[in-house]
Amino acid sequence: MLDTLSELSIPARFQSLAYHSSLMFLRHSLQQAIQPLEVQATSLSSTDIDAPQRISFDFDLIINAIERTLAQETEQLIKKSFIVNAYHAWERAVCKAFSITAPAEKGLRGFRNIKKAALRLDFIIHPELEHVADLTNILKHGMTKQAYRLYEEWPTLFTFPNSQQIKIEEIESLGWTASVRLDAIWIDKIFNILEQSGPPMFKEAGHDSSELEYIP
Repeated sequence: MLDTLSELSIPARFQSLAYHSSLMFLRHSLQQAIQPLEVQATSLSSTDIDAPQRISFDFDLIINAIERTLAQETEQLIKKSFIVNAYHAWERAVCKAFSITAPAEKGLRGFRNIKKAALRLDFIIHPELEHVADLTNILKHGMTKQAYRLYEEWPTLFTFPNSQQIKIEEIESLGWTASVRLDAIWIDKIFNILEQSGPPMFKEAGHDSSELEYIP
């Protein structure tokens, strides 16, 4: 979707409107996608299948636990995919604006370079936007350097114990991508960071992207 969206010819003064409309669409679509899974996961029994007096003969209990786990894991996969797409909405907005403004300059790669270009273009950058960039790299690539850095900033985002006992040499074996757990609070926080970033606002003629409301 975002590849097609980046090809649209949108006047510079409406870039903020387009960016925030994209984020609202993604936020709303995410809720629509995970709602059935949330209902399914909560409707299934949470009885512990390890109870020795039941596991040997309660086939329905085992199936129930498997379905509940699959619903929860599928929900996480969908959330992670939407977060990656939401961050890319910011990244692509910067790259497109930069390629139009400075067509002779080299293409942008890496958050630091994209951030420099964004500042040249008067883009708004939330102080924690780099954390969202790190999270995106972890979800896409399992990047260990970004994972360790993000764990220090946002430890409760991961299922690992919140302690200082994790050593840098142990990173490779920790399974960072799978250990990210996105609940409703984290989803809201990440989208808020992205919504407080982006192209400069266009407030002429009553247009203000900060006051947009998604209407399905």
